[in-house]
Amino acid sequence: YDQLLLEESFDEAIDFATRYNEARERAIKARWELLVHRQAVGFTVGNHSYVHNAFRIPGALPVNLDELKPNNDMQRKIPSEEVVPKKEKFGDQLDWWQKIGRWK
Repeated sequence: YDQLLLEESFDEAIDFATRYNEARERAIKARWELLVHRQAVGFTVGNHSYVHNAFRIPGALPVNLDELKPNNDMQRKIPSEEVVPKKEKFGDQLDWWQKIGRWK
């Protein structure tokens, strides 16, 4: 993908990014199914954190042509491989379940 951007093969890069993003969506669904099956067989404590750490999925690639072409003096944006997770201020239901859930 990066090589296609450097060669300014934008049509090929967009095609690659589209296929990558579709495969990424399938990977997200498969990871969710893995979580469900692990919980069904009894892996409840730390299941989400283990699976999300073991099976990381990078962010989506841009498919918009405006994001790929360089602007005047600005360099072309090449997306980073590592996605930095947002810090949640209040937590979520999973946090509650792992801290206070039925086995505590």
